[in-house]
Amino acid sequence: MAKSVLADQPVVRGSISPIMIRVLLLVICLAATSMAQQKTSDFVLDASRPYVYLAFDHVGPRKPLVPGEAPEGLWLRLVNNCRVPITVKVYGENSDNSGISIFDEVIRNYSEGVVVSSTVDVGEVLAGPPPAKPLPRGYSSELYSTIQILPGKDLLFSVPRDHVGPDWFMRVKFRLDVHGPSKDFDPWTELDYFEAFAQRQVPTNRHEGQTSTPPK
Repeated sequence: MAKSVLADQPVVRGSISPIMIRVLLLVICLAATSMAQQKTSDFVLDASRPYVYLAFDHVGPRKPLVPGEAPEGLWLRLVNNCRVPITVKVYGENSDNSGISIFDEVIRNYSEGVVVSSTVDVGEVLAGPPPAKPLPRGYSSELYSTIQILPGKDLLFSVPRDHVGPDWFMRVKFRLDVHGPSKDFDPWTELDYFEAFAQRQVPTNRHEGQTSTPPK
């Protein structure tokens, strides 16, 4: 009867060293990190910027849309920096120099606390804080349409310059068109723009630093 060759071979038993385990874990972690970065780069076009953001364009004249508005406007671009189209609410595209009327909300700055100084008169403290300045009214309407911004594109729009200020900021909303522009069940994302952003961008000479001119 023939003897099996394998039966004569010695059985070698061993264990993986702790160093080898650490190396394997490191390789797994690096592979997972690389996959996550790849997924992010697949979604964002420019990894140095947010996937959707508001970019300053210029400050300049605009035709008021409602009585009482200031003639100076803040011109911004809503930039789609991702590979999915986004949608915003608008209520008209004007042929004059007021631009697109995108929905926005003016919100008072959040107060994180009250600091009382010993130099403040007690009577002033008891009288309470001075009355807050009235907020400008943001753009909204029961009737509206939507505009889709494709990946890598932007939408130029304007609001009155006082929609951002020392005591309040502006908020716009957009929606990722994951299921198409006609689907209303996708959530809306909020995007805020503060006075500090505009102050850093507005040049001393209003005719300098403008990246474009308003539509005519």
